[in-house]
Amino acid sequence: MHPSFGSKNESANAKLWIMAAGNKDIFEEVKPVLEHLGQTVHYFGKNGNAAAMKLVGNLIVALEMEALAEGFVLAQKAGLDLNTVMEVVKVADFRSPLLVSNGQNILKRDFSPSFALKLMLKDAGLIEKFGESLQSPIPALRVVGKNLESAVALGFGKENASAVIKALEKEAGVEVRARAAS
Repeated sequence: MHPSFGSKNESANAKLWIMAAGNKDIFEEVKPVLEHLGQTVHYFGKNGNAAAMKLVGNLIVALEMEALAEGFVLAQKAGLDLNTVMEVVKVADFRSPLLVSNGQNILKRDFSPSFALKLMLKDAGLIEKFGESLQSPIPALRVVGKNLESAVALGFGKENASAVIKALEKEAGVEVRARAAS
């Protein structure tokens, strides 16, 4: 198995972002097959480097999900129209496909899993061990990890990773939801 980024939809449509490492000659031999599975294929050199990139990418994903959750809860508490907040998320310089798709689903209260919260919690543990092994500081992950643990403890582990917002909502005493169109 090769590390990749993407979820069910990308996998079903051969749109994964694939990472590979190891023997360069073997990589070149199998690269045409990998190109049929994904939209991009990236070679990272020695064995283990593709797995390292997967952990780096999952760190970024976890931090983006936490930022989205915190931002939406803060916006809700501030009384902002969350549909308008989402319009800004879609176009501002901080936009990303992850923020847009998960943000829209949060506002619809759709937490159907494309990447389960409990798996993100598992990955957070792996990332923390990886960072420690390299003496690389990752302080923000500790905050995210606590919120992931809280959300899993509340029973949301099988829901999408965006359900991390539910732990913050409970703490804030709000539920983030788009207002119905009037």
